[in-house]
Formats: sequence, C-alpha cells, structure tokens
Amino acid sequence: MTYELIAENPNDPENSLMTFSRLDFQPLWAYLYAQHEEHLPGDVFLAVAQGANVRISPEKVSALVDALDDDLDRGVVDHMVEQHSAMVASLDLIECDVCDGTGVRTDEMARRYGLDLMPLDEAKAIVLGRDRGTCNLCDGFGKAPDPIARFRFSIATVRKFVEFLRTSNGLSITNDERG
Repeated sequence: MTYELIAENPNDPENSLMTFSRLDFQPLWAYLYAQHEEHLPGDVFLAVAQGANVRISPEKVSALVDALDDDLDRGVVDHMVEQHSAMVASLDLIECDVCDGTGVRTDEMARRYGLDLMPLDEAKAIVLGRDRGTCNLCDGFGKAPDPIARFRFSIATVRKFVEFLRTSNGLSITNDERG
C-alpha cells in the first residue's frame, strides 16, 4: 500500500504531491499520533491506518510544522529513531511462513523459478546440511526477521515530511491499496 499526500493549495506547485510506502508512512503516522495527537483531526489515526481518505486543515498543518520543527531541534525525533532502531534490533527471528521453517520453498512459484532444487554454494550447504533448495524470504535458513523490522522511521523522513507540510497549506491523505 502506498499513501499519497496531496497539498491542497501549495506554495510550490512542483511540491504538491508526496508518496510514501506504508513501511515509511505508518511509523511516521504513529509518531505523529503519539506525540502530536492534538494537531490531528479526531479519529484520524485509525482512519488512515484503515485506508480512508483524510483531510488535515491548513491550521493543523501549520501547528504540526511548528511542533515537528521543535521536536527536531530538541532531539525528540533523534531519540525516537534510536528507540525504533533498538526495538528492531531486539526482535527475534521467527519461523519463516513462506517455507514453514524448512528453509526450502516448495510452492508453485518456487517450483516455477527452481528455488526448490537450486544448488547451494559449498559453505551454505555445509551450514544447512543439504546441497539443494532455498527460500527467497529466509535465504534457506528457515527463520526470517520479524515483519515489523521492515517498518522504517528516520530523521530524513520526518524532515522531508515537514518540508512538504511547510508548503502544502492543508493536505489530503489518500492510499493506493495495491501498492
């Protein structure tokens, strides 16, 4: 799923659309909701999470810009990025649901691309105790990172978002459920 932020009356027409993958947008949105819920329309967090189209008024956008600028200046965002990184690093590997923990993917797609019979290099064959078969999610080991580890939260994303907000004069958030 991708989210599109559409500036309602942009100061910079070249900067009237911003697109986020859900892996970048949802952590950003969770941060906004946790830190600055008072600057968001009521019940908007759940609406955005469920894919509803949402509008944020110019007044609330202006308040968000001020609040996020302050967060960036005071190091609040840095701290939250560190917390997010530490949380991701602490996650255990989980059994791969694509190969059911076997390390060898055997579904139709795997057979089509030869993953089930793919020869392994010598070092990997020694470690895994087999010479053929892999899984494109867990790399043949049967365990993969927790899916939550794919969600990203960064200072660069927050800065990019603030710059978009600064010129938007209000915005709408829509989503494309296919992406």
